[in-house]
Amino acid sequence: MRVIGYTYEADYHCPDCAKARHAAGGFECKPASVADDVNKLDEWDIPYCAHDGEGNLIHPIFSTDELPCHIPAEAGGYSPVACGDCGAVIAEAEG
Repeated sequence: MRVIGYTYEADYHCPDCAKARHAAGGFECKPASVADDVNKLDEWDIPYCAHDGEGNLIHPIFSTDELPCHIPAEAGGYSPVACGDCGAVIAEAEG
């Protein structure tokens, strides 16, 4: 399982845009408990305790996650999930 993107501020974001946002100081690290290590980073160097500007925890999107692009065509699906910052495709429908 690998991280292919993130969700924060009500949108999807690619790893590169999330890394750039974090490097620019765009995330606040708020540990959930005193036992949490604020220095633990995921594979894209995003802290596990990162929160967005709205105070919500940054959530990773894993390669195994079911995303809206996997909705059957008869339900109006099969559009790619793209980064809300740069427009890069994060996931496309399979099949």
